[in-house]
Amino acid sequence: MSQSSDGPATPTLPSDQSDAAWLEERRRGHHSHFTKGARIDLETLLDLLVQDKLLDQYDANLIRAGTIGDSQLKLHPLVVVANRRLEHSTTDSNTLDLEALSRWLAEKAGLPFMQIDTMKVDVDSVTSIMSQAYARQYSLLPVSIDLNRAIIATCEPFLLSWQPDLSSILNREIDVVMTDPLTLNRHMLEFYGVTQSIKQATDAKMRGDSEKILNFEQLLELGASHKLTADDKSVI
Repeated sequence: MSQSSDGPATPTLPSDQSDAAWLEERRRGHHSHFTKGARIDLETLLDLLVQDKLLDQYDANLIRAGTIGDSQLKLHPLVVVANRRLEHSTTDSNTLDLEALSRWLAEKAGLPFMQIDTMKVDVDSVTSIMSQAYARQYSLLPVSIDLNRAIIATCEPFLLSWQPDLSSILNREIDVVMTDPLTLNRHMLEFYGVTQSIKQATDAKMRGDSEKILNFEQLLELGASHKLTADDKSVI
């Protein structure tokens, strides 16, 4: 380490190291951690996967290099890593798939991981506790609510600033669970799409629109038979 008389200390690069190797050595000496109150970022995710020996440094660097571009930047970091389909013997699927990565992240955050059973979700009740815009803003999916508590799934387990406010508004305890980002986004579209569709059909029925009334009855039949999916939004 060298220091000038009129400035702060500056590191000196050893003569037998390349710039890249030296920077990598300094980076690996820093123990990364996720930031409370922030979304997951790819750099920290890769660092921690390497630290936990789920990913080697070579693959981490390849993933970094492959994320240069707008399309990759729009993906959740877990999805970016999962899309590489890297092998790992400690996972049930022998690959670092999205579920394995999400379970690992849930453990890091101290949250339970939930596989959401949509057949057990009262869509009308859970979507009434928050708007789709609010759910999208914080990457949330309400999955259950009763007189005492609500269960909210997220794919951003360190972004929890919303929790005390929602608990106060609902006057209920909030249990936060982790799910993977693709499942969360898919169910968000399904849940809020169905709710909006039923509302529109109900309004049409009140106005006496015969065509909309017929489609409303079809929608109710689909719901009763548990066959209603996001694709059925075209029914109404």
